[in-house]
Amino acid sequence: MNKIFILTGEPSGDKLASTVISKLQKDYSNIEYLSVGGSNLQNLGIKSIFELKEITYLGFTSVLLNIFKIKKKINQTVDEILKFNPDILFSV
Repeated sequence: MNKIFILTGEPSGDKLASTVISKLQKDYSNIEYLSVGGSNLQNLGIKSIFELKEITYLGFTSVLLNIFKIKKKINQTVDEILKFNPDILFSV
């Protein structure tokens, strides 16, 4: 079975990724997915390792105030990617 890890950073990336993945799902039913995604990917039945809103920060101050949370999520994402061992890392 082929595996694809989908990595989105904000809602528009989630929407774009869901468009691509919905077409893939029609042609290739044997692909396993895991993501950092939002509601659009979840509506396709794709599990996200955490809520997209947990990593979406706008503005320098917001990022600076949450830098340790962001670093923790990055490390968690890397660990999950390595554990999932995808054939493709699809970053949007």
